[in-house]
Amino acid sequence: MNDLKKILIFLFNNLAKQIQSLPDEDIEDILAGNAKMGIVIYKSKNDLDAGKRELQETEVAVIVTKLRSMKSREKGLEFLRKSCPSKNCLFIVARSLDLPVQQKDSIARISEQIIEATIGFRLTSKTIREYYKK
Repeated sequence: MNDLKKILIFLFNNLAKQIQSLPDEDIEDILAGNAKMGIVIYKSKNDLDAGKRELQETEVAVIVTKLRSMKSREKGLEFLRKSCPSKNCLFIVARSLDLPVQQKDSIARISEQIIEATIGFRLTSKTIREYYKK
């Protein structure tokens, strides 16, 4: 087997594993055309440490898009904790959303602001609209 074939098999196996880890809800959104899937490449496991590197614009965009598609604050917070384990990472995402954050803000506070800006406001608005439809 030549090297290119081995590389392609390795890449497609990794892609398949990532797709299998997606929730059914995300797969349905992708198939319906309501969401897009992207590929983010990390050069090494050391690059995964968000505290030691800057997030790239595409990574921030993927995180924000995913958060905006979530249907509950709890799921969003869980995803945010996995995607942005460090304060620096949260800072970058918050700034991309034009949120007023300060260095002295806690991780919990910044996370709360991000969730409210991407998910919470939509859920609150939906609840208010449903209340007044009655």
